[in-house]
Amino acid sequence: MSSKNSISIKIEQFYQEVFAQLLEKHGNYSYKNVELSEIAIKFYLNKWINNTLFFDEITATKTDEQWQHLTHKYVQLFENKVPFTQKIHCIVFDLLRYLRYFFSNSITHTSSAYYFFITNKKFINYTQGIRKELNDKDIPTGLLLWEKSQLNDTLTSVANLPEVAFPYFWTPNYFQFRDYNHLVDRVLGYQALFHAKKVILVEGCVLSEHIVAAVCKSKKIPTVCIQWGFFAKTVTQAGWRNMPFDRFITWGTFYTNQFKKYNELDVREIGHPTLKEEQASTKERVVLFAVQKVMDKHITAQDIFSFINYAIEIAKKYGTFKVVIRSHPDFKIPLSYKEEHKNLENLVWHDYQDFSLQKSLEIAKYCVSISSTVSLESLVFGCYPLFITSNNLPLQLHTIFDTTSGFTHVVDYNNFEKVLLELEQKEVQNYLSGLKKEFYSSLGNEAMEKIAIEILQ
Repeated sequence: MSSKNSISIKIEQFYQEVFAQLLEKHGNYSYKNVELSEIAIKFYLNKWINNTLFFDEITATKTDEQWQHLTHKYVQLFENKVPFTQKIHCIVFDLLRYLRYFFSNSITHTSSAYYFFITNKKFINYTQGIRKELNDKDIPTGLLLWEKSQLNDTLTSVANLPEVAFPYFWTPNYFQFRDYNHLVDRVLGYQALFHAKKVILVEGCVLSEHIVAAVCKSKKIPTVCIQWGFFAKTVTQAGWRNMPFDRFITWGTFYTNQFKKYNELDVREIGHPTLKEEQASTKERVVLFAVQKVMDKHITAQDIFSFINYAIEIAKKYGTFKVVIRSHPDFKIPLSYKEEHKNLENLVWHDYQDFSLQKSLEIAKYCVSISSTVSLESLVFGCYPLFITSNNLPLQLHTIFDTTSGFTHVVDYNNFEKVLLELEQKEVQNYLSGLKKEFYSSLGNEAMEKIAIEILQ
């Protein structure tokens, strides 16, 4: 067993043990008939299980006595005691918060039957085709926006923004679970929610989505969640464990099999609504390096610069390959990089503002990233996905791909060139076609229609 994998295993053991202990002691907390214990425990543990400082702590734990001390410590940290004076301060603050929202400009449209809960602006476009499919079936849809910044003129006829319900600060243990109570009150501030037949969510691992699902459960409103993203850090985020939705829709059987390891809910592979079927074509020797954003110490800025520098070195060393470096909106590449290497004819820069992801993937034969879902999406375009290990921290996506097939998908800087040249000598199209079907059951319009039908079930 590698040291990387042993860290992941110890973290999994820690999560299961501390979760069970906390659930046994605090498993009966509810606020306004909304069950919150499990959600609060999960997201408390989520602060630690992918924290690199915690990695050092758990790695240093060698004996049973040290292990017991570690788990006891994190059980105790959950049980924070709030002094009386702080409780008074919290009550005043919560009342002022209620009044601020009460006099703010909330928006309510109650004519819809099916509501999409939106935590991120990009999910508005992601669900647009699905909502159109439902509207074409004479099923009115609306949006439950979480932030006012998500609102624009085109959405006012279907958008809802919440008020905040009055806080029940006399509830036993209110102050220990106060942050979660706040979210419940905010969700209960959606007047449209009380008219909903079903609520649809996107992504699944976000705290506010779990609160929405818990509130809906208390009101007997069914919920369906549509996949966005995948495991990116060392162990599965707590938000993707024991998800509280009635159903979870994935892109394909690969994802279904992974999510089922951590969930007992109804998981169904349907497809990806915004990726479109692409015609197979013979591609030139083009290697796309997809830059991604910093992710704590899992992927540091230095890791990303090393990734970019390595792509440039590959372009210098292999003139018969075209190397494309694609930027990311959340990571700025200095202009000096482009200036310094502007005479390197086989090096191309694709700025995300000037080149759509589709344009980048259409020309690529190989798609390389550290752990980006761009590499997974590249399968739709006939690309071979490769992941580079950037440091000594384990990434769950790498572990999964290491055991997925007999083909190599996870490399380091020492063996990347060897693997790339070996792949050039292999016939991989049949393998990639099979992998694509496993990852994406359907695409584009077909997926939109199937998801809409699934929502109506």
